Amino acid sequence: MENRDLIIIGGGPAGYVAAIRTRQLGGSVTLVEEDTVGGTCLNRGCIPMRALVRGVEFLEMPRKARDYGVNLGAAEIDFAKMMARKDTVVRTVTGGVKLLLEGNGVEVIPGKGRLVSPSEVEVVSPDGSTSRITARKVLIATGARAKRPSVPGGDGVLTTDQALELTEIPRSLLIIGGRDIDLAFATIFAKLGAEVTVAETSARILPEVDGEIVSLLARELRRQKIQVFTEASITEVRDAEGDDRGVALTTG
Repeated sequence: MENRDLIIIGGGPAGYVAAIRTRQLGGSVTLVEEDTVGGTCLNRGCIPMRALVRGVEFLEMPRKARDYGVNLGAAEIDFAKMMARKDTVVRTVTGGVKLLLEGNGVEVIPGKGRLVSPSEVEVVSPDGSTSRITARKVLIATGARAKRPSVPGGDGVLTTDQALELTEIPRSLLIIGGRDIDLAFATIFAKLGAEVTVAETSARILPEVDGEIVSLLARELRRQKIQVFTEASITEVRDAEGDDRGVALTTG
């Protein structure tokens, strides 16, 4: 059985960087990744979010242009094209990571890795077959995943991954959380025309950020007609008319 210096489970920012650095130092390494290399940020986080932010920025251009005496007419949204561009950006960036791994001679095995001993990993391939590989050391770099609220009906809540795969702009949207990525989603969909509400459990949004900055941001959210509830907890999610969901909130 082949033995290498390092096996890495997870091809996100920690995993792929560690793999490349191991090869640069002369070590042998195998990277096991069940999805696409690049991790949450590149595939389902900051990169696709920035692509969407860039798209909605163009909605502001006709209004701003009028201040300079230029009439661009009314902006029209092609949501499908906006999402397709987001996917193209993600493929380009993750493709760059793949080239870096290949260029540094990193062996990448697609599949789900499971630690079976301190030096052995079982890999379940996409076709369901299993194999075992060994190494002197194993690095677990699997990251985290979204958690739905543990309330009745909570399994019907969209994760951020699903929000980035929407095919239509929702008429209304409740976002559970008032941190940076939550507010980014809020502003994106508000500018796209959705009625957006934010529910944050803390006494204010972005509790880790300076209060003066938060005050400025809160004013901007009000300008965008985003409703914010603080000290708010979701107690129930239930079906409503059509595809809508009803949400029960308690606030402090």
